[in-house]
Amino acid sequence: MCNKCHIFGGYPPASYSFIIVFRLLAPYLGEDNIQKPYIRNFAAESFSYLIRKAPLDHLKVILTYILSLLHDSPTEDFVEGVAKLFFETIKLVGNQFQHRGVDIVLRQVIQALKQENDVEATEQGLHQNATFRALTKTLVLMVHYSTREHFQGVCEMLLSELTVSLDLVAKTPKEVERKWLNIAESLALIRVCVSVRKANRIEGMLLSRSCIESMQ
Repeated sequence: MCNKCHIFGGYPPASYSFIIVFRLLAPYLGEDNIQKPYIRNFAAESFSYLIRKAPLDHLKVILTYILSLLHDSPTEDFVEGVAKLFFETIKLVGNQFQHRGVDIVLRQVIQALKQENDVEATEQGLHQNATFRALTKTLVLMVHYSTREHFQGVCEMLLSELTVSLDLVAKTPKEVERKWLNIAESLALIRVCVSVRKANRIEGMLLSRSCIESMQ
């Protein structure tokens, strides 16, 4: 198979330009090699601009492609580079986050994690998964960057994903083990936010009330 076919296989032609650019930038994010942090940061900042400008139908494709490359080369450097890319895509000035970044980009990556079939249903298996590792590093960066006021939307999105996972277990009996794993993944991501900076970015009443409502 030619290199072009290998890169574009299964992806719509309209997204080729995004895939080409990311394929070129991936080594600078840490794919298959050790890169200095400032190089990873520069590459993440550069490509995040394109992701923010991408149409929604292209956005899902490029995120899928990024995660597929990450799973092919799940090195710590590349995980950190992809996490930095997600963070730069989501953040705004003034300790704020882009609404589209949280509700579309971050949510899309979480939903991709929930659809992966190779995640072991153990704590160790979860922490070995490249998508989960990138998500946790992204959330840590977001917690450190933000304030309680501006982090509330992130908490609400994570809690809504937890609610969806709980509802699926209650409504459909099929693939129960994977659905419970989805719940574990959502709780693990929430735990990341709570455990960083002594949870001072978390609105306690919001978290408690939402969790109670989710369990009812």
